[in-house]
Amino acid sequence: MACANESAASAGTKGFARTIQHIELQWADLRVDPLTSEFAVVAAPWREIRVDHAGQRIEDARFFTGAGGVSRRPLAIPRRSLVLSCSPRPRINW
Repeated sequence: MACANESAASAGTKGFARTIQHIELQWADLRVDPLTSEFAVVAAPWREIRVDHAGQRIEDARFFTGAGGVSRRPLAIPRRSLVLSCSPRPRINW
């Protein structure tokens, strides 16, 4: 979910939460590859099962990637940052 600001993220998350009755997220084969002493990339397949209030079950499986790092320099943003991406493709069949 991409949001313009913290307020929009909060409203969007609360709105989404009202639409579901149950959600389950399963991760498999998590891989962390350090690129430097302060930076690494992360990858893992994931599977989501969601049930809405009408009882409709929605299943999805995809691949997650992320990058994170630690900085020792003063920054205006938190010292630890994480950039995440969930690819729309490829789909993974479990």
